[in-house]
Amino acid sequence: MFIAILIWTEKKDAFLSEANGNPTYYGISRPHSNCSVLLRVDERTKWISFSNPESSDSLKNNVFLGEAKKIHLEMRIHKDSLRYYRYSVIENDSVYLVDDAILSNINFKWPKESDFPNYFTMSLGDYNVVGKKIIVKVYKLPQKFKVNTIVIYNQPLLPPKVLIKNLFSESINTKGLSVSEMTRLMIKRGRKSFFLKRQPFNNGETIIVSDSIKLMSIGIENTGVNFIYKVKITRYGSDYPEETVLTTSDWDNSYVSVDAEYFKKPGTYKVSIAPEICRSLDLPRGISWTLPQTSFEFTVIEKKEKLFTSRELLLVSVIIGALCGIISVLILNNRKKSCKGNCAKISGKRNR
Repeated sequence: MFIAILIWTEKKDAFLSEANGNPTYYGISRPHSNCSVLLRVDERTKWISFSNPESSDSLKNNVFLGEAKKIHLEMRIHKDSLRYYRYSVIENDSVYLVDDAILSNINFKWPKESDFPNYFTMSLGDYNVVGKKIIVKVYKLPQKFKVNTIVIYNQPLLPPKVLIKNLFSESINTKGLSVSEMTRLMIKRGRKSFFLKRQPFNNGETIIVSDSIKLMSIGIENTGVNFIYKVKITRYGSDYPEETVLTTSDWDNSYVSVDAEYFKKPGTYKVSIAPEICRSLDLPRGISWTLPQTSFEFTVIEKKEKLFTSRELLLVSVIIGALCGIISVLILNNRKKSCKGNCAKISGKRNR
């Protein structure tokens, strides 16, 4: 019984291998990094996405795992450079499992006739990653501040929660105004009158577009990995059945701005927000690959053009009122003259 339990435990923690029995490795450091970090995952891992760089940090990569239990980390380094490398492993942003350590555990020495002569494969350790986030930091002396960072997420990807949807429009229509005219207007009304006016809107709402609307702002609850969430805007209109007008992941503090040019055509718009990562490990049979998604819709209609401006309507009203007044006066005068003529005729008849 005791032997059987040991065998089962070893199988449970076995790392993934190729069909020929060779270990399966994933290179998880950036291509231009000065260190080569390799990852192995246990056999029960459902999927892996191992290359998700961030544009803001050229030395940072993100790895996403699907329900992994255990990982193994290695580095391949020339034997003469071993003493210069330091590494740290941090769990859930706060617990240092390894802190600024020297590489000392040799897994394999590459022979001279191999692809990597005089290189050593150094172990960074095995780690339990159930429901955890693991950060690996590596640097090479003397470049202590050139840190290679690898973030390994083994947590569920959550659907983004939309907190804010706003339209921003000009409070003053400055179309066609010269710089001097805008300056005079600013002096007259104050600078605050030139700020964009915010207008919240709800799911399914109808929006009347105009030249004053400049952009839409969408804010989500911070997921910690906003950079993998893509915003996709699709338009459904009478002129085009389905049209993708924008795809972006340009987040700024959990907000993304969409220029009005992307939603000025009439139609129904669907805004979808979902993570976009590439899966690199085949899923077992019966397991679906479905990423969480949040969406909302709105309808855009054109603003009906007015035949007359307010000033023109007022002028027309004044003119019509004046004409009606003149006509009324003429009618009354005509009636008075008719009455006087009739009265004179009646009076002449009586005198006879």
